[in-house]
Amino acid sequence: MEAVRRNKTAIGTIFCADYGLILNKVDEKKLITRREYNNLKNINGEDIWGHVIALVDKIMNKGDATCEAFLNLLQTDDDIKSTYPELKNIQWSATIPLTQPVQSSSEDHFDGMSQECKRIRRVT
Repeated sequence: MEAVRRNKTAIGTIFCADYGLILNKVDEKKLITRREYNNLKNINGEDIWGHVIALVDKIMNKGDATCEAFLNLLQTDDDIKSTYPELKNIQWSATIPLTQPVQSSSEDHFDGMSQECKRIRRVT
């Protein structure tokens, strides 16, 4: 669960690009119930960011086993990997020490995604 919590903002930013795909994938893998799926699909008064964060929170609230299944889905599903290539830049494990300095370009990458998410919010 900590890996999801630690990367919640990055995950949310990435999923703003295509919220429907990730919602359908977690439904297919039965990580959420059908009722939860319908509730997440029909949240009134929320923009895409709100929908994405509600989904991530729902997954985290289900506990470690569901979070592990979610992380496995993110790292192994071909549709997810091709739709959200930025996921490969997320460090899921906190135990891997850095061997090289962190580059500022990775932060710039997520800032660009944040701008895209903000643009989507304004359009809807």
